[in-house]
Amino acid sequence: MTQPFKLVDYIIHHMQDAHEWHLPFLPPIHLPPFLSLHGVMLIICSTLLIILFCRVYNKKQQVPTGMTNLLEVLVLFVRDQISVKYLGDDDGRKMAPLFCTFFFFILGLNLMGMVPVFATATANINITAALACITLFFMVFGTIYKNGWAGFWKALIPSGVP
Repeated sequence: MTQPFKLVDYIIHHMQDAHEWHLPFLPPIHLPPFLSLHGVMLIICSTLLIILFCRVYNKKQQVPTGMTNLLEVLVLFVRDQISVKYLGDDDGRKMAPLFCTFFFFILGLNLMGMVPVFATATANINITAALACITLFFMVFGTIYKNGWAGFWKALIPSGVP
């Protein structure tokens, strides 16, 4: 007797982290205890991004074509429409590499999560917390660096409050 199909079980299976990687037509690959499926996804995504930006991206072209054109459009979008627009010209250009790294990393992980042999890595609280901690670190220490300790604490109190 077969069990009925449950959509919730199917979705949870693709969201949960596991120490086995199930590839089609192959026996499950048992991952070492210190590495999980989400860890494998992080390594694969990082490797693909390094290859994409170091090997595929061609800086020598005067007029970018193909993949170089696509990557340049996305980098300019992140720099101009996100980083510079909200942080100003000077700070936005300084922080654009971090924003581009987050953008392409999260985009790569979410696109990999749509492939049935992977899971959704950004559903893992550890990955989300790590990205949030990096963001918090840059926000707090960037404010202290720019305004000093007094300016940092002064910014926490709204103007007009006695």
